[in-house]
Amino acid sequence: MRGIRLFSPSVLWKRVPLAGKALLVTLLAGSAVWMAADQRASRSLESMIRHDRETQLQIRLRTDRIRFDRRLRAFSQAATVFAERAALQSLVGGWQGRGPGPPGPVVYHGVPPSWLPPRAVLSALVGPVYALLLTPDGRTRKAYQSRARNLPPALLHASADLLRGASREDGAIAVLDGTPFLITARPVTDPSGRVLATLVLALPVGVVLNRVVQEDSPGRGLLAFLSVDGTQVLASSRPTVLAPGTARSALRGRFLVAGAVPGAGASAEPAERLIRVARADVPEALIGRILAQARDQRLLMALVFVLVFGLLLLWITYRIRALHLRIGEFSRRVGLRRTDEDGAGGDEFRLIEHGFQQLMEHVLDETSNLEYQAQHDALTRLPNRVLLYDRLEQAVLGSARDHRCFSLMMMDLDRFKEINDTLGHHIGDLMLKQVG
Repeated sequence: MRGIRLFSPSVLWKRVPLAGKALLVTLLAGSAVWMAADQRASRSLESMIRHDRETQLQIRLRTDRIRFDRRLRAFSQAATVFAERAALQSLVGGWQGRGPGPPGPVVYHGVPPSWLPPRAVLSALVGPVYALLLTPDGRTRKAYQSRARNLPPALLHASADLLRGASREDGAIAVLDGTPFLITARPVTDPSGRVLATLVLALPVGVVLNRVVQEDSPGRGLLAFLSVDGTQVLASSRPTVLAPGTARSALRGRFLVAGAVPGAGASAEPAERLIRVARADVPEALIGRILAQARDQRLLMALVFVLVFGLLLLWITYRIRALHLRIGEFSRRVGLRRTDEDGAGGDEFRLIEHGFQQLMEHVLDETSNLEYQAQHDALTRLPNRVLLYDRLEQAVLGSARDHRCFSLMMMDLDRFKEINDTLGHHIGDLMLKQVG
């Protein structure tokens, strides 16, 4: 049983035809270029989508700021309307004549009391608010809370500065116990204009942000309200995603942010402290769909290129093989023995190289033989006059170049002609060989 002959990878590679090698290298290089182009296209597409999203965020932010300002004004106007309600006027009118007296307990309401509009109206106009009724000297008499948690202590015991700021036309935004509130205060007066009480409404800024977002893109947008210096998130429309207290620097990389806080400090308008936020990750499905279309186009172009390149390779290898056959025919005509490698197949360039190598060796051998025959006697194989003159010329030139002398010894054979005539030329040749 004959053994299995194994070839090394280098031998196997030599046996692969030129067209196969070229196609294999082309496929490998094409695959590398394909992956590099795909990654570059993915990064470029992601950058384009990110830029488009940032532009959309800027456009939405401008609309959000307009809506935020509108809600601030509506909140202040609602407080003015509530302060003029007859039920509230009647309630605080009964406080007259009692005097300041000792501070009494605060009366808390879990449902809208009579001095406030019904829950449906209240919710539609301002939302889930906190409401306080203060005496002219600033003591809290009644409080309404529509939330499960209690009133913030800082609101229940509001300072004079806070009330003064809340009395402005658009109210004020203040951070109470870590939460920013929109606060507005309106006086309750009698027909003569005398202040009987002060109505204070407070609404968490996060509620306002959530309502602004719901007007534009329910469930998808994210608005945040920053501190005056713009370094910290005070409130957001989705606290579970962007928690209050987050530093703005921590948003970099995780979110796309539109909006900047001007360096005017406390003079900045509240709407200027809004920022639009979106997750920074680009939808992979969208990129995949776009890249799939681009890949189809590149695949079609690659197939056309491979087809044209393959046909060109076949034509080139056909011409090379034809040249190799002509070299082989010429080698046979000059009597050159071909080695087994010529019939082993493989790279056409290697076969051509091997053929030319054999021809070169044959020409060198023939040239050496011709030179030997020209410089030696055909019968005795001894150097002839051509070689003598060549060596003599080299010696003369070397002596002239090196300024040295040289010796030339010549020996004559006497009666050599008699040996040829009497004993024969073959004996004369033997004698010449012996003397040489």
